[in-house]
Amino acid sequence: MLVGVILALLQLRHVNRLRQLEIVMRLYAQFGSDAFQRHYWRVMRWKFRSFEAFERRATREDYISWWTVSAFFEGIGLLYHRRFVSLALLDDLMSGPIIDSWVKTRTVVEGYRQKSGHPQLGEWRQQLAETMQRRLAKMETSSGKRKAVDAAGAATAVAKPQGHGRGKTSRRMSLAGGPRRGGKRRCG
Repeated sequence: MLVGVILALLQLRHVNRLRQLEIVMRLYAQFGSDAFQRHYWRVMRWKFRSFEAFERRATREDYISWWTVSAFFEGIGLLYHRRFVSLALLDDLMSGPIIDSWVKTRTVVEGYRQKSGHPQLGEWRQQLAETMQRRLAKMETSSGKRKAVDAAGAATAVAKPQGHGRGKTSRRMSLAGGPRRGGKRRCG
């Protein structure tokens, strides 16, 4: 009987992991779609330095892109908050875009929070990005990596060279919209 209970618990754990993986892979497929990528890269190329500048100069397409990207990452943040997906899995797939998109749009989100009187706007997205930043900082500290600051001012991991003169490159993307030097092009 005890063996049956243990097997049932192991099966439940396995089913839960499969469910998490299925959810994230569906989201990742949406993230990789041409339609979403157009919105994502439009937002990542913004030059708005403040909420006021966004309100003054943003086009209808800028608003659509902002809402599309915000809603996508807000949904992922809510799934993480409700424990439907693990932080480790999100880290492996899209930690860079989670953090970079939050950094890029933070002033707009905070401006709309204040203007609309809805402090919860984008809360799960912000929570996820900040949690991911803490996770990466902790991992970088514990693995002996040092932090470097790229041109956009965001901390990025730079691995110490390991063996045979080769440097291990980070898999995370920079804010500049592509992989860091020497890395393979990946989204996460």
